[in-house]
Amino acid sequence: MTEYTTVSIGIAKDTFDVYINSTRQLLHLNNTPEDHQQLLSSLSAIVLKFVVIEATGRYHSLLTAPLELAVASSRQVKNFARALDTLYKTAPNDARAIYEFSRRMELEARPPPDEQTQCLAGMVTRRRQLVEDGDKPL
Repeated sequence: MTEYTTVSIGIAKDTFDVYINSTRQLLHLNNTPEDHQQLLSSLSAIVLKFVVIEATGRYHSLLTAPLELAVASSRQVKNFARALDTLYKTAPNDARAIYEFSRRMELEARPPPDEQTQCLAGMVTRRRQLVEDGDKPL
């Protein structure tokens, strides 16, 4: 019988942590294209159920383009960790909490957005930033 693996990723501006449930392995990588490729190479040897990542705006979108994944709400993961009394804010703990949240909440993967949708999302984000900046006094 094939064992399917869930991989969870806690991502920040400069680094990201990956928890692989079948091996209980924790990887700490830099948020660079080289380390993104290293992660993808590591995952190619695994039979993935899916990858779950906490929604962190632009930081998670850089990493996830080729992956089919579930995106967990940051607020929900934080509240979940608080309910389990495991809220100590470190990246390795975040990666494990994200995995546990996905397991218990039965998140489902979705296909990655196509290139046109990603481009449109980027434009919408940039427009929102410009509108917010326009509201600030000089």
